[in-house]
Amino acid sequence: MFWQLLQGEREVNLCQPHQSGEFWQKWEAALGQELQAGVLLSNQSLFLADHPHLERWVFAPVRLAAAQPQTFEFVPFNAEDATERWAMILTEKWQLCLVSRGDQALFSFHPQISKLVLDILLTQPQTEKLQTKLQSLTFQLPEYGVMANMMATFLSLCHPREVVLPELADIDILQSMIHEVRTPLTTIRTLVSSLLKRSDINPLVRQRLEQIERETKMQIDRLNLIFQIVDHAQPLLQEPLQLEELVLEELPQWQWQTDRRNLTLEYIPSQTSLPPVLTNRELLQQLLNGLIDRLLRLLPSESKIKVQLHPAGSYLKLEIITSSHTSGGLQPIGRWLAWQPETGVVSLSLVVTKALFQALGGKFTLKTLPTEEIIVVYLPVLPG
Repeated sequence: MFWQLLQGEREVNLCQPHQSGEFWQKWEAALGQELQAGVLLSNQSLFLADHPHLERWVFAPVRLAAAQPQTFEFVPFNAEDATERWAMILTEKWQLCLVSRGDQALFSFHPQISKLVLDILLTQPQTEKLQTKLQSLTFQLPEYGVMANMMATFLSLCHPREVVLPELADIDILQSMIHEVRTPLTTIRTLVSSLLKRSDINPLVRQRLEQIERETKMQIDRLNLIFQIVDHAQPLLQEPLQLEELVLEELPQWQWQTDRRNLTLEYIPSQTSLPPVLTNRELLQQLLNGLIDRLLRLLPSESKIKVQLHPAGSYLKLEIITSSHTSGGLQPIGRWLAWQPETGVVSLSLVVTKALFQALGGKFTLKTLPTEEIIVVYLPVLPG
């Protein structure tokens, strides 16, 4: 029923777990970390049955026996497909729809999908109490950090320490698109570099050429990072690296970007000697630049950014602390890319960024506090 209704909708994501039970087990684990309270509508009496602050409504053709009396409200509901499993989680800040049939499954956080499913359920008898409860509900997407944490947990449990790649057809399209964009950008950068070697250029023209050279380099670096992940052909070669030296090397570029956007960037050197880390320099450099670039594009004007390094046991900890929250300007493209409509910038999603740091043997976290956001990257220290 809901499968036929939602399949093919643009706002719905399709995944193919090894089996239907895995899909529900992983979502139960992911929701267990983020779900505080809310309402659950489902045709499964055991899904999230142990959650203490979840009001549960079971829609089924016959009354189901609960593990304990009064653990859920029952609503008679005859579905067209008895093999279909579905659930909807409704909270004050976000909603989620889950549907599975056979070895395929769908999920969506989009408000339009939630309303579509809810319109069908609330037409059933005995739902007057539920309708009253949901009258004040605001349909909205979850905050990016909440969605990223849930998706990261879901993906890491299904595919530990590997990047979830799209289907082959999507890869072919992305490779072609990146090649078509990267090639002219590389030509432009080469021509600009040759002009900058001339000594008879007007200072204002030189300034503009230098800006073009920087912008094309940044865009090429973004595309190179995405292309490497799409290609996914070469194993990651790891080597010792002084993380502080890499940060100092990239700091002038970050500073230039913050000055352009009326932001303030402060680097706080470590007060202690820092050991080398074991990592892949090229991938780490591109990940950090991509992370900083996306952060700076989403922060409001006059925000402050603090970058600092600390020892953390067998890891080095790189902290990026902002004085305000990033705006919700990113829109997902499929499962692992994100797009910012205002600038047209395409970047890796936070979920894939986290998976890439895991591939380097590290960790990536994002914490949202009332007055600031904290991004933390952990990288393993060189043994011995």
